[in-house]
Amino acid sequence: MNHFILLLFITISLFAQEQTFKLQDGTIIVGSIQEETEITYIIQTKYGSVTLNKGELVQTAYEIKLTSGETFSGIKLSETDISIQLKTKVGVLNIDKSDISDMKESGQVTPAGGKSTGAITSSRRSYSLVDMLFGTGTRGAPEKNIEFAMGEERLTDSFFDPTAYVLDNGTLYLSGLSFAFGLSDKLHISSRWVDFFWGNFNIRPKYMLFHKGNWEKESALAIGGHFHTYWMPNKVVWQEGNVDITKNSWENGANVSSTTNYNYGGYFPLGAKITGSNDGCWEDGCGDHLLDVEETEDLDFMIEIFSAYTFSKARKGMKGRISNTVGALVQMPMKNGYEWPYRIFGSVDVDLTRKLKMVGEVFYDPFFLDLYQRTDFEGPFTPHHAYKVDATNSITKENFNNIRPIHFDFGFIYAVNENFRFGIHNQIPIITFYWKF
Repeated sequence: MNHFILLLFITISLFAQEQTFKLQDGTIIVGSIQEETEITYIIQTKYGSVTLNKGELVQTAYEIKLTSGETFSGIKLSETDISIQLKTKVGVLNIDKSDISDMKESGQVTPAGGKSTGAITSSRRSYSLVDMLFGTGTRGAPEKNIEFAMGEERLTDSFFDPTAYVLDNGTLYLSGLSFAFGLSDKLHISSRWVDFFWGNFNIRPKYMLFHKGNWEKESALAIGGHFHTYWMPNKVVWQEGNVDITKNSWENGANVSSTTNYNYGGYFPLGAKITGSNDGCWEDGCGDHLLDVEETEDLDFMIEIFSAYTFSKARKGMKGRISNTVGALVQMPMKNGYEWPYRIFGSVDVDLTRKLKMVGEVFYDPFFLDLYQRTDFEGPFTPHHAYKVDATNSITKENFNNIRPIHFDFGFIYAVNENFRFGIHNQIPIITFYWKF
């Protein structure tokens, strides 16, 4: 008798829990199951009792990995704040969310006549090379309003700087400037392949020291380095001095040249050589082109060391994740007399939809210039610098009050499919592309 009362109590409690039901037409109903038949649910909502045809429900297939190491695939029948009911080939399972370490959508089940046909429409795999590379289409029906457990990926970098995550074992990642490969579940290597063109062999290993938690909350810590054989500095430092600048003018039908000594000051690429402009600058047409900034060709070894800690939390209703990262890096040129640039950063990425991420970062870096701070900006591959010249007064840092060491980056990453994604943000490079194989 006692066992019967306990079973009855558990059954009533299960049915009394509020759940969310989504229909194929986009309708969302929140309530508790009062009665269930083979083809219908009777749901008690705050507005009254409604009857739902099971054939009209959106049924999503999931792959769930537990903290114990077990993995289950099946259809999510229902969900509460603390558990998920999953229909699998081995039966119906009630899984506590606290036991879930990872969860991914694998597709949709097509219902027929109130019963699942078992046919799963995949939403994760491309079906052609063109689709894989450029996302011209995906298999199956449109995926609007289908709930998701996690975005298409955990970011290994927030545009500029690392997170604590690494690529899965055996995964190849390719972007417009670099590539990466997962050597194990805790280690991946990456490299800026564009640097190979000027002889800079570079490699960037990242190792995840720990990764703990479950699907709801998790944290990870990683360390790594970036080793360059011929590093071309992309950081700026303060330089000041004076140079002779030659200007031309036209007087009495003849070209007259005059040389004046100018004071200069500003932020120039690390190791750059500063000279006065002697390329035919005209008195009325010099503008700001008074200095020639020649980046160093005395390239040498550089070692960068970095660390990143990431804390990630599932959004309410399993609508993806919010991940926060803090970290720091220091670059150590082997050339004598060079300063050691460093950066302290914090970033956040939010799954807005299963395919769209919003990414933001704030970083403290006194060796970096924003676009609006640069002088003579002509493109992403021109020297970044900001300077002023004066024939009578010295130039000091006080002349550059708009240049501050705190910078921001903000943008979005969209996953066209599982293999191809692109992003846009406000720092160079503005547009980024990624392929994952």
